[in-house]
Amino acid sequence: MRPFAALLFASLLTFSFSSDCDGDWQFEELYFNDQIVAYYLSAIDMDTGAQNFDLFQYRIFNANDEYSQADDFDFEFTIQIFSPQLGFEDFTNFGVLRARVFDVQHELLVRNTDLTGETLVEGALIDNVSWDSIDLADDRYDAFASVMLQNSRLPDGIYRFISRLIHDGSVSCELVQTLEVYEPAYLDLLSPGGSLDAVEETTVRTTYPVFNWNADYCAEIDGKSKCSLGIRVCEYKPGIHNSLSDAINDMSVLPLVQTDEYYPIDGNLNVFQYPTTAALDLQPGKLYVWQLRREFETTLGREEQLSEIFIFRIDTGVGQWTSNSAYLEVIRALLGDGQYTTFFGPGGSLDGYTLSGPNFNLNGEDLPLQQLTRIREEIQTQDLEITGAEVQP
Repeated sequence: MRPFAALLFASLLTFSFSSDCDGDWQFEELYFNDQIVAYYLSAIDMDTGAQNFDLFQYRIFNANDEYSQADDFDFEFTIQIFSPQLGFEDFTNFGVLRARVFDVQHELLVRNTDLTGETLVEGALIDNVSWDSIDLADDRYDAFASVMLQNSRLPDGIYRFISRLIHDGSVSCELVQTLEVYEPAYLDLLSPGGSLDAVEETTVRTTYPVFNWNADYCAEIDGKSKCSLGIRVCEYKPGIHNSLSDAINDMSVLPLVQTDEYYPIDGNLNVFQYPTTAALDLQPGKLYVWQLRREFETTLGREEQLSEIFIFRIDTGVGQWTSNSAYLEVIRALLGDGQYTTFFGPGGSLDGYTLSGPNFNLNGEDLPLQQLTRIREEIQTQDLEITGAEVQP
């Protein structure tokens, strides 16, 4: 007789599920932590199956509520992988777990932390446990094995897990769960700013700068990133701060509330405009530093990634923009640098032009700045496309 151990490795990897049950034995998912992004092998004792983090709880029960006379059933668990870059062009079976469950006394409540090599599930006996998987020594799976062993985690890709309760040779209940695994690795600042040595070359002519960065994709649930992303902006004071790190750890101008370390941004965006509210105004002539922080859940706890720190100066030269700079920055983003310079640059037909009123007019409809800013972000993320633009003084 063996423990119900290893519902195991594969059940560690799911975020969405569908079930189809029409037999006596059925599944119910009571809890699942769908926010985990990275699955490290060190969180699992591969000899015993013990797991040191809370992930799920399942209920296995008899639909007729007849346990004393209930028949035995088989549990079958299949892992499938879709990862073209690793050679899995279609969902391919990685492994199948099978076990016989018998002498069931009552419904079973199974948590991932219960499934070890030394513990029986309360209320049932388990036997004939078998695990059949692909041979990672097979040349066809070299890439997958290399990534998994080198990084000590599951490679990026789409994972599908199929749990079945089989009674009298027929599937009594099937639960299908799918996980998107994409652990982000890089977070690189682009503009504004740069290193302290080059600060005179990194000035901006607006008190509402647009921040840009490169970052890789983070897994999503229902279109929302599982990564939390935040920005922090602080004043750099020469003679007081010895480094950019000193400045970024001083009082912030964004976020305004000092108990908030970073101002939240959508986890899969790569552009953000300095807000007109919930922040201190940036001052012409002063130096500022900024940094991004990305956080996400892993099987080893919450992981934090910090970008480098950039510094920039607000320009004080002739033609310094005033409080309507936020509007002009949106216009620049919509028109593009070339067309914007033609109209608003030195000698342009709209050089020195100012704006009045709180709204833009777009296709005959008045739009506030914040709504137009969202349109600009959707254009930059390619959710919208500009088909034509016309500027009228």
